[in-house]
Amino acid sequence: MNSVSTPYYKLLDFSLVLVASIVAYWMRFGDWGLPPEYVAPSLTLAVFCTFGFSATGFYSETNSIVSFRHFYAAAMGIVLAAFATASFLYLTKTGELFSRIWFVTGVALSFSFVTTARACIFRFFSTSISGKVIVIAGGNQTAFAALEKIKKHLHDTSHIQVLEHFSPNEGQETKNYLERIVRWVKEFRQTQQHGDYEIEIWVTADIFNSIDFSLVQLMLSDTAANVAYIPEYPHNENTDVLEVQNVLGIPVINSSLSKRKKINSALKYLEDKLLGIVLVVALSPLLGLIAILIKIDSDGPVFFKQRRHGFGGDEFKIYKFRTMTHESSRGTFSQATRDDARITRMGKLLRRTSLDELPQLINVINGTMSLVGPRPHPIELNNSFQHRIDRFMTRHCVKPGITGLAQIRGFRGETSTLEMMEGRIKYDLEYVQNWSVWLDLKIMIKTVAHVIQTDKAY
Repeated sequence: MNSVSTPYYKLLDFSLVLVASIVAYWMRFGDWGLPPEYVAPSLTLAVFCTFGFSATGFYSETNSIVSFRHFYAAAMGIVLAAFATASFLYLTKTGELFSRIWFVTGVALSFSFVTTARACIFRFFSTSISGKVIVIAGGNQTAFAALEKIKKHLHDTSHIQVLEHFSPNEGQETKNYLERIVRWVKEFRQTQQHGDYEIEIWVTADIFNSIDFSLVQLMLSDTAANVAYIPEYPHNENTDVLEVQNVLGIPVINSSLSKRKKINSALKYLEDKLLGIVLVVALSPLLGLIAILIKIDSDGPVFFKQRRHGFGGDEFKIYKFRTMTHESSRGTFSQATRDDARITRMGKLLRRTSLDELPQLINVINGTMSLVGPRPHPIELNNSFQHRIDRFMTRHCVKPGITGLAQIRGFRGETSTLEMMEGRIKYDLEYVQNWSVWLDLKIMIKTVAHVIQTDKAY
């Protein structure tokens, strides 16, 4: 469906960022010649921009209408790239060698050049080359699902000029049905003498399974249209196709909620490791103070350790500051309730402010947890709900987090009822499906505000 593949867009954006750096240098110093010492940060920014755009979804819908979502994704990608480049310059102790005005100007110009280029490309493909005509051939559930989805998004894809659906008549032979499609395409071409349309025929499984496959290809080749074959897959409100992969020449439809692309896994890994280490170092005085106050307040260890379900449903040991009396923390699992007598004086403060969760930074660094993700439940709690809520364990297709989308949407703390747990699972799955670095940053920022305002932690 795309006229230009993502690698070409990445190459274009990489080049535009380098051009922006050169223009920014000219604007700052009046010289078009970029000095050798400015080349490294320019290349670094350009590389990080391509990664940033991938992380924010800027490349997810190429050649479609330029919308606010595209500009937002571009802006967030530029911000991530600028932050990563500034961090690189700081760590290499070379930041003082470059003009800050040049850097800020280059970042601003990069955003301007990239978005302008994307708008021009869209304009070119939507007017200069062709409109797109989609003909859906099939009468099964897949055909009707495709029809509804395209109609729903036609206002966002103005390059699709005509959409037709041919469903076989009852008792009609497939060969006669295909001949009807061929006639329609030929008649359409004759009536559009002054239009330049690219025609695609999407053939669903009920058609090419009911007649010899080679005959389908032969008959539709007479239309000079592009032909695509859509396999059958299950349809319901909770199932969607997120990606089609080619594995050893075999088309594989991925309907998993998790965005498991290598680039996303790498970005998540870097986010957890870098921020995790930075937070441990920055918060070490506070961690030490809390440990001392816990020992003064009550007998027992500083840390509370418990087995929980993590990535893939595997068990791991989670670390928290102890907030209950040592005797009660060793007993049978029971969720904390308001005015719970087991909670110590120091524990009330820690739980109210969520400071008891800080030792989980150890879990982040050792790889059993992430900074952001679905909260890991005690094993007993998982066993109680996993067969009562659909797709409950799907939340474990990513690493659990110290905080998550459900927590900032009001599902922090006790989940004693089925309705409360269903609400948490709903937002956990929404996070899994829509993960991005920017979403993680927003959740972390909102978590701080939510902790201050909420009264659900006890």
